[in-house]
Amino acid sequence: MSKTIITNNKFKSMFGEHFINYGVLDDHNGELFATPYGKANTFYGKKHTKESREQMKRNHADISGKNHPMWGKKHSEETRRKISESQPPKDGKNNPMYGKNHTEETKAKMRAHVFTEEHKRKISLAAIERYKDKTNTPMYGRKHTEESKRKNSLWQIRNWKIKKQANG
Repeated sequence: MSKTIITNNKFKSMFGEHFINYGVLDDHNGELFATPYGKANTFYGKKHTKESREQMKRNHADISGKNHPMWGKKHSEETRRKISESQPPKDGKNNPMYGKNHTEETKAKMRAHVFTEEHKRKISLAAIERYKDKTNTPMYGRKHTEESKRKNSLWQIRNWKIKKQANG
């Protein structure tokens, strides 16, 4: 992929940090390079041949699983905190879905997805482990309003009736 060096200092000062954070520019030896995306990329619309994919597999080290440098290791709390602080917040305009809506087709796929019993069991065990410490629960230090208590009650009654009808 070709890169275009940016020499306009006004552009660097105005947009450099933003574009580096979001992967549009690469910082290489103190210089900013723009990486073309979409139709500006010379490989746009092309596909690697099976032979070239095989060659890329041979030429690149396998760093998955036990070959990965972090295999069996954990980041320290300090490192995790630094990584977290270095990331832009994912709320509001920084959220990838900000201002977008799922298509009806995507919504239908999400509704139709069924978890296997094994997957449900793993999710349940993870939640039990995560919430052993009561301060880690989503409602810790908060109280339901009377309105939300009423709605929850109605919802439970509705679900009970549906289950009763389904079981005959």
